[in-house]
Amino acid sequence: MSEVIKKEELDRYIDGRVFKFENAGHKDVVSFEFPFKATEDVIDYIEPGCGCTKAWFEDGKICGTLTIANVGGLNPEGSTAINKVVTVMLDPGERYLIAGEKKVKRVNEKKRFIKLTLAGTCNA
Repeated sequence: MSEVIKKEELDRYIDGRVFKFENAGHKDVVSFEFPFKATEDVIDYIEPGCGCTKAWFEDGKICGTLTIANVGGLNPEGSTAINKVVTVMLDPGERYLIAGEKKVKRVNEKKRFIKLTLAGTCNA
């Protein structure tokens, strides 16, 4: 089991949580990476959010791609703001969802995660 991560210590793992890109085209694939300042054993899994985004851990970084053509709601004649989130789930020993009162599913407050944002624009 990995170390217990305190909520106030999450910033020690990643310096910046936003990857900005500009003027991506409709057919572009945007590559991103976030240096991760810990070993991979503190990572439970990485949730890319949707089908337009792929994300993985490699060589001390959270890496991935955003396929612009797969982003929903693109304006075919102008600019579209894009904002996608990749979630790095930490604490491999903790489950994200647990049973609460009367066995109702709820989020486990002990589970730690870091949300990384991919933000930019797509131009027609």
